[in-house]
Amino acid sequence: MNEFEKAMVLAEKLESMALTTGNSQLRGTALYYQAEVLHLKKLYDLSSHKLDLAEQEFKKVNDLTGQS
Repeated sequence: MNEFEKAMVLAEKLESMALTTGNSQLRGTALYYQAEVLHLKKLYDLSSHKLDLAEQEFKKVNDLTGQS
């Protein structure tokens, strides 16, 4: 397993924890991390989708830093 795959697995686990606890801030962060990994892997469309989802989660908790 390469470093990108390890990072994605950790970000997906973080998202799973966020969904379990209903924590939008944590889910937004996890989605942002996933988008970063996908961008580094040159999967730009999927990265953009994850960023859109992250922004929606940050809006739920009024996190202006996360939205930017």
